[in-house]
Amino acid sequence: MWAASFKDLTDTPQPLSAYKGKVALVYFWATWCEPCQKEGPAFQALYEKFKDKNFVVVGIAVDNADKVRAFVKDKGMAFPNVYGGTDAIKLSKDLGNTLGGIPYVLLVDKDGRVVERITGESKEGRIEEIVASLVKN
Repeated sequence: MWAASFKDLTDTPQPLSAYKGKVALVYFWATWCEPCQKEGPAFQALYEKFKDKNFVVVGIAVDNADKVRAFVKDKGMAFPNVYGGTDAIKLSKDLGNTLGGIPYVLLVDKDGRVVERITGESKEGRIEEIVASLVKN
């Protein structure tokens, strides 16, 4: 995962390795995804709560740049977001998303180990519970 690179919302290549060593919520999403429309803002709140504890949310959109920029602005998603279309879908599958569904969330500890994979909408409070335990360690 850390070897991948996608363009950020200013079209600058952003290597995912920039987040290596942090507790990370890696979030594959799309603007047309109904659960993503709720989870994106919820993940922003989570990011705000834990960002000072070596935590980052990394959004990887499977949409085109213009749609992603508008959505991120509208939803106030200030955590790092990149877009990657079919390359992002391929990466999610390489990382265990066997169904190819979105949203798809990976929770990664500071040592780079994936500790949780969630396909589809997550149970309320579950992700925050995991993140809280990871940032303590």
